[in-house]
Amino acid sequence: MSLLELQKEERRARILAAAKRLVAERGFEALTMRELARASRVSVPTLYSLFGSKEGILMAEVESTVRVLSSSFDPRGRDFVDKVLAVYRAGASVVTSMPAYYQRLLQLLAVSSDGQSARRDVEGRFIDMMAAILAEGQAEGLLAAWVDPTALSREMWSRYVIALGRWALGELEPQRFYDSTVYGMCLTLLGVARGDAVERLERRARETQEAA
Repeated sequence: MSLLELQKEERRARILAAAKRLVAERGFEALTMRELARASRVSVPTLYSLFGSKEGILMAEVESTVRVLSSSFDPRGRDFVDKVLAVYRAGASVVTSMPAYYQRLLQLLAVSSDGQSARRDVEGRFIDMMAAILAEGQAEGLLAAWVDPTALSREMWSRYVIALGRWALGELEPQRFYDSTVYGMCLTLLGVARGDAVERLERRARETQEAA
């Protein structure tokens, strides 16, 4: 990477860090390009050059979150059940690391037209990632052969969004958010799990049932 590209990446990182702080304080809709430029020590034209618009900043924020989530999820050495639940563990760890910011961001993605494309992008990435894990489990005989991994992944995403929404609204504490997610996913998978996965899912469901 050239010096110019390094400088560009440093500016982008500085801008996104400032945007996270400002969004956590007042929300995305109250964020202005002028205020963000001042907070990140760049000019307003630089913001437009790097991101194009406020929506571009939102998309970059979501992309940054997806990268953090992907880097925190390591599937190596895990069995099928651990791989599935590790995705939710990584997600819970990321969003609860900066609760004020991610609660604002999730609320925006849920209700704002500015967040529609970002919301579809996150949904698509999650469904593809989980479908790949489910397909691996199916190939190992741990998931019923008739199950469509993509359709099941989409159903799991819908259930996860409900838990995320409750956390974003302050209805669930971080640990309860994770426990209720694990409990719900275990119950969802038990109907189609096979082999050793059944016992492991039942054990995790029992462990999280009271907290959920």
